[in-house]
Amino acid sequence: LIKNEENTENLNACTPYINYKNLPLIGYGKLCSENKVSSNDDLNEQCKDLIDTCTQDNAINWLYRDIDKAINCIQECTLCKKAYNTCSIERQSILISLAHSMGCEDFKNLEIFNDIINKNWENIDLKSLNSNWSEKNYNRAIKHLYVLRKNDCCNEICKSYQWGNNDNNSLCINDIIN
Repeated sequence: LIKNEENTENLNACTPYINYKNLPLIGYGKLCSENKVSSNDDLNEQCKDLIDTCTQDNAINWLYRDIDKAINCIQECTLCKKAYNTCSIERQSILISLAHSMGCEDFKNLEIFNDIINKNWENIDLKSLNSNWSEKNYNRAIKHLYVLRKNDCCNEICKSYQWGNNDNNSLCINDIIN
């Protein structure tokens, strides 16, 4: 899931990119530095050490370590953990992706956990997924929202996440947008 969502502008995992907070990343969401960047020169400078050591295998290893950090973030937050433990594997995957993409502090401040615990899936909307993150990651946010609400993925989402699916509705993105 995360590998198919991060760094989608580049085919090369070792090409740095900028996230929604203007922080420099490489691989599949590996933070190069806590310093915000505003240009490609800044980006390359902040990621220089990681660029020099980056391989596809390293990018995957960084991703696994970052996923472990995201899971630890969820487990350390009582409300997050309770919500996570009530979820299916698909919904848990989305929560891990959100913690990874947003960072732990922004993730813990999401206003979705009580709705998840109470199974109020339709109350979860783009605004509750952190408006800044969802605006800058609109397509990803829509897909995440669909899986959270429906506990499944339609054909286009399953294909992009390389998941199997039970829903034959190929127009699922429109279900969330409308």
